[in-house]
Amino acid sequence: WVIAAFAMAVWLMASALTGFEKNRLQLWERVLRPTVGLATLLPTMTIALPAFAAGAALILLHRFLGGEPSPIESKSSAVSAE
Repeated sequence: WVIAAFAMAVWLMASALTGFEKNRLQLWERVLRPTVGLATLLPTMTIALPAFAAGAALILLHRFLGGEPSPIESKSSAVSAE
């Protein structure tokens, strides 16, 4: 559990700090991700387990709802189209 919780917390906080995951993160995602990530690291399972589930939901929602593509992704698709 500790390894999974730590991995989730690092993923959420790193993506919030960079502002990107698959696509550009919205402001509300950048605020919510570190909060949920830190809550995942709490020793109380009554808080950490729902926070872990919320973190997974944030990642899945971002992956399936799309959003504005990252600048690198935009450039690579433009180059491959030429």
